Amino acid sequence: MAPRGKAVQRVHLTGRIVLRRGRELVLEILVGGSGLAWTQPGDVSMVTADNRLVRAQIRAEGTTREGAYPAGVWIRVVLELLTDLEQQPAVVTLTAGGQALAVTVQG
Repeated sequence: MAPRGKAVQRVHLTGRIVLRRGRELVLEILVGGSGLAWTQPGDVSMVTADNRLVRAQIRAEGTTREGAYPAGVWIRVVLELLTDLEQQPAVVTLTAGGQALAVTVQG
């Protein structure tokens, strides 16, 4: 029997879309709690209000560089959508610094 992996704790944060142009989407995330050890995220997915799943890739150019960020700071993530998006995402899920982040998009 294989050992079970550690459960990944999901951190819930708030974000906002500051630019949407074609398949490019710029998301700003408000760091909460005790801060965030930010690393370049790998896998990113979004869920729209009607539960449609949309995948995206991170574009390093324009995305906040890696580092430790305190609560109250906004970090920026530039996304390239893999498919067209008709609605604004409701939740963006990504992994950064070994943490699973669930970002609720406001506005």
